[in-house]
Amino acid sequence: MRQALFWLKMAPYIPYLLCCAKKAKAMPFEKRYAYAREVLEIVLKKLHVEIHVFGTEHLVKDEPVLFVGNHQSSIDAFVYLYANSVANRPVSKVAGKKIPVLSAWYDALGTIYFDRSDMRDALRMVKDVTQALIHGDSVTIFPEGTRSKSQHMGEFKPGALKPAMMAKKAIQPFALVNAYIPLDSNEEIKPVYCIFLPPVPYESIKDKSTTEVAAFVQNQIREAIRQYA
Repeated sequence: MRQALFWLKMAPYIPYLLCCAKKAKAMPFEKRYAYAREVLEIVLKKLHVEIHVFGTEHLVKDEPVLFVGNHQSSIDAFVYLYANSVANRPVSKVAGKKIPVLSAWYDALGTIYFDRSDMRDALRMVKDVTQALIHGDSVTIFPEGTRSKSQHMGEFKPGALKPAMMAKKAIQPFALVNAYIPLDSNEEIKPVYCIFLPPVPYESIKDKSTTEVAAFVQNQIREAIRQYA
């Protein structure tokens, strides 16, 4: 019910969002990203989605990082884009190309798509993300691979963190809290939180396996969710 009401409220802004996405494509990437955040802030205020951001002092701004976070809901992309001032490229399953409005912004933001049912394509995505990091682009990935629709997380897929290891870049964890409530729950509406955690330098994880790194990062995010939920 809430999901239907949310998209009903969003409907009047769809032409505006599509027009802005088209306009954004003509901009340099940094300006495009900043513009996307400005547009999104206007829409989120109109939809009365209250977002609080913590830990921005931890954001790495002078070199590319792999942003890694939990995935709670369909509006995670909106919440995260609003919260993160550091320009970055999202990773999305190929089905994201079919989501109205969101797909237009995904394209504008240089999204790296992949088919998670195709192992070869998943490997190609890992290579593409690695190359993006090497060439100076920060990238965001949700290692669970699907929405939890709760405060609980599914297990992080270790391969999702492999690009940071291969590119020798830091991992920047972040936690989303209450992001599932506006669309995917009947719980009382609460503010949505995005918490940026201290970056995990490559030097501190270079001798660990991707499984160990995934577990370490997930535990950090889990603790942040516990503190803010």
